[in-house]
Amino acid sequence: MYRHFLFGLMIFGSMFGAISALSSQSATAQATDTSPAGMVAYFSTQSECPDGWESATYLQGRLGLGTTDTADWTLLKQVGTALENETAPSHDHPFGVTLSLPQKTVDTGYCGGSTTGGAKKGDYTVNGPALSGDTGLPLFQILACEKKDSGQSPPPTDDYGTSALAFFNLNSCPTNWQPAIGYPQGYQVTWSGPQNYKVVITFDGTDSDKDGVLRGRGSDPSKIAGGKTNELNFWNMVVFQNNQTKATYTWNTQKSRSDFNFNYALAGQEVYASVQYSEENGLNAGITGSGATDYNFFSNQAADGIWLVQAGENNQAAKGPLGNTQFTARASSSSVDGYFVMPFEAPPDGTVGTLVGNPYSNGEERTHTHTLTSSINLDTRQYELAPWPASCSSLTSDGKHSFSGKTEGVFNNVPYTQLLLCEREPNFSSANPPAGVPTNVVTFFGSQNCPYGWKPSPTGSGRFLVGLPDGGNEDQAFGGGNPLQTPGDRPQHTHGLKGSVSISEQKVALASGTDSPVFGHDGTYDYSGSTDSSDFGLPYLAVANCQPCVVNDSNPVCHEQAQSKE
Repeated sequence: MYRHFLFGLMIFGSMFGAISALSSQSATAQATDTSPAGMVAYFSTQSECPDGWESATYLQGRLGLGTTDTADWTLLKQVGTALENETAPSHDHPFGVTLSLPQKTVDTGYCGGSTTGGAKKGDYTVNGPALSGDTGLPLFQILACEKKDSGQSPPPTDDYGTSALAFFNLNSCPTNWQPAIGYPQGYQVTWSGPQNYKVVITFDGTDSDKDGVLRGRGSDPSKIAGGKTNELNFWNMVVFQNNQTKATYTWNTQKSRSDFNFNYALAGQEVYASVQYSEENGLNAGITGSGATDYNFFSNQAADGIWLVQAGENNQAAKGPLGNTQFTARASSSSVDGYFVMPFEAPPDGTVGTLVGNPYSNGEERTHTHTLTSSINLDTRQYELAPWPASCSSLTSDGKHSFSGKTEGVFNNVPYTQLLLCEREPNFSSANPPAGVPTNVVTFFGSQNCPYGWKPSPTGSGRFLVGLPDGGNEDQAFGGGNPLQTPGDRPQHTHGLKGSVSISEQKVALASGTDSPVFGHDGTYDYSGSTDSSDFGLPYLAVANCQPCVVNDSNPVCHEQAQSKE
């Protein structure tokens, strides 16, 4: 299951001032650390937590599993046995499958008698474990720490910026953070004005070019910006006044209509929408009447806001009835409860926010199975044929006999701790370097690229992060698997097969010899091989993996960001 979403999409960004002179800063934090109390973060190249932080012991040797449902989920619940230093989880699979040996008849001899060595036909149960081996699970152990309470009241505003994602050892998200939610398809754009009006437009469609943007034009799809295919199916607009629904309208953009036009594009800082709205009549689609007026929503960076202005108004700074609005934009929400977080240093365009796999339930021990196929080879047995009419139909043939089936489902033994997962609220910017952010912190973002003041980080990219075990080696990749390259990849593994099966004896009233057809011989036979591949069933959401820029950072991303703001 693949679903694309955007965390706290910023349609336009605030203009940043020029970078001022920076004072000297400590090795572990830039200026005063303003990270919110209870934040759980990962730190690279460190074995001890920085000042103001303490070890998140509940994550030692464990993955973090996100939830936002504090009512039905048990926070800090630990499942499975914590991993030791650079030791991947292991498991084997019991199985019991049927080996069927076919009938083969020998003429002139009765079943029974005293001649031994024949293999008896019939069904045999092959029991055994599918053995543990290379798990193929890409893991990365890294120091996990929890921010202590600074005691400041009110707490300082942190500098993590919009779309930052973090675990918290709290019962609710802190100030300026909100429960992380997913965004599968479509964008929901909200304008809130000073006159108690709110306009909500929800878009539904398919991001066919996978660029993370839905584009469309209602009456003339051929005029979509950039020559893009119309990806919009429906939009739904609701106007609220004093939190009460004032008007609603739904439009199928796949149909063309000359008397109504709706334009929109959402791509970075590009925002434009045109609708008909009337104080008296609500939304209008080619309906003329008293008070019917066209208004345009558009991004006005110079005025630092989204504005509602009468159509045809040349002065974009002129205020419409909603005035200078506050703007937020996000897509239709989808729960991210029960997902691990998978960081990517350079995720392909349009892939950040991909939800992969089926989410865990509260405290679930996720199981999986494998199919298996193997065989045994029976030795030969022959007899001297007799001159009288008789037969024995309880023998079987020699040679290869295959069996197949499924293993039992077992817990993957991947240990985890359930933690609250929050995202930074929209419209919070960061500086370059970010003030009050530890320099070695590894931070997740729900945006396609690291925001201003942050640079892509290779630390743990494409691997499930494991809290550093007590006494463990920091920043170590282990588990035997290659890192995931693209959101949607699933780590696979197999199990070896090795065992034996005993084939029962069938006596025959014939002497041993060489003139009969060849039959199978009884005895104990070995089998070997491997199961098919299967993934661990670990669901995850893909995020951008970032670290803060530092003073005089040599990373070209940080340098280019600084240059763009000077």
